[in-house]
Amino acid sequence: MFPTANGRPIDSRDLRRDIIALGRRIGIENLTPYCLRTTVTSILSESDAVPPEQLADLLGHVDTTMVMRHYRKRITRSVNVAAGLGSRLAAGSQP
Repeated sequence: MFPTANGRPIDSRDLRRDIIALGRRIGIENLTPYCLRTTVTSILSESDAVPPEQLADLLGHVDTTMVMRHYRKRITRSVNVAAGLGSRLAAGSQP
């Protein structure tokens, strides 16, 4: 899903290392790919583009109970703040 610079699939250990390093760079300690489950699921859920049944399947749940109880959060404001931070980081400025 995530290729390396030479086009090969990225190793999960390398992805984890890169996400942890990015978290530290932006001031978030202990950021891991697993921590991003809630964020990604909430974004997909908020958009209403992905049905809860597909989210449950993506997360490995047998039904939508866990998705609706733990992952479906209204996050529009948080997403806007994060997008602004991401844009500044991509432009090379400090957070």
